[in-house]
Formats: sequence, C-alpha cells, structure tokens
Amino acid sequence: MADLLIFKISHNIKSKIESEILAKLEIEGLLNEVPKPIENFYDIMNYLKDFEDFRISNRIFWENAYGKVKGYYLFSDINEHLIEKLIKRLAYFSKIYLLTKKDLSLAISSKLYEKFQREYKVLYRFIAYSYFLESRNEKEIDRNVEILFKHPFENIYYIPAPQNLKMGKKL
Repeated sequence: MADLLIFKISHNIKSKIESEILAKLEIEGLLNEVPKPIENFYDIMNYLKDFEDFRISNRIFWENAYGKVKGYYLFSDINEHLIEKLIKRLAYFSKIYLLTKKDLSLAISSKLYEKFQREYKVLYRFIAYSYFLESRNEKEIDRNVEILFKHPFENIYYIPAPQNLKMGKKL
C-alpha cells in the first residue's frame, strides 16, 4: 500500500487562485503527481479512523483555509528525504499529514512534527517552514509551536446554545 499524504492549506490563504491552482501546482511540481482536492476534511477521515483516540480530527479541523478547497491528498511512496524537502519548500501549506506503515528516521527538529503510532500504522503531522515565516523571533516561534500543538486540546471551548433555540426541541 502506498503512503497517504494530506496537505492542509494555510488558513491565511484567501485567494481562490492560490488555493485551487497555485497550491496544486506546487505539489505537482515537487512530487510529479496530481493531488486530489479536499473540500471537506471529513471526507478523508475514514483513512484516519484508527487514530481517533488521538483526536486527530481536532487537529485537522482547526483553522481551515477559506474557500472551497481546504487541502489536497494523494497516495505515493514517501521517504525521509522527500518529507524533509516538502517541509522546507511548501509555501501554501501549513501542515502535512503522512499515514504510512514505515517508521521514519527524520533528521529534523522534533518541534516540526508529531508522531502517532498504532500496531502497524504511523501517522505523522508535520509543520511546514512557511508557518515559521510568520514569526519574528525565536521566542515567538517557540510560543507559536507550543500553541499549535496544545491549543486544540487545552483551550477548546464550545459556544453554549441560546435558551430560545428551537432546533432539536419538540414544539
């Protein structure tokens, strides 16, 4: 089975041309393969169902891009060198998810990825360098990375439904 690569478009990309054309061309240029668009991340969650107890959906659904296309995915054989190249070169994407059966030995900082393991599958979540270009200094980068990894779990809140909400109630 080939590895699954999921590319999440950065949430600050607002142009249709950037998200639907240039981002796709960027992946094609680096991988020589045509990715499939993701209009809703829910559509690809069945591939990640083994990792539900890690609350992967919270990470994927947090801070999505504007517009119709939220990201891209493709199946391909991936190695450590290619992942490191993608992390350094991608401009339109903030995160890359890799579902594989291989345990990669990466020569990158542990601040750049999270690893979730099951018996026979490994899911990696990588942060592209473009995310750090938004930061101004090392302290801010460290703080942003900490927020990126912890915020969806420690600071999550739900807006309470108003008392006069009629949806779901019997009249």
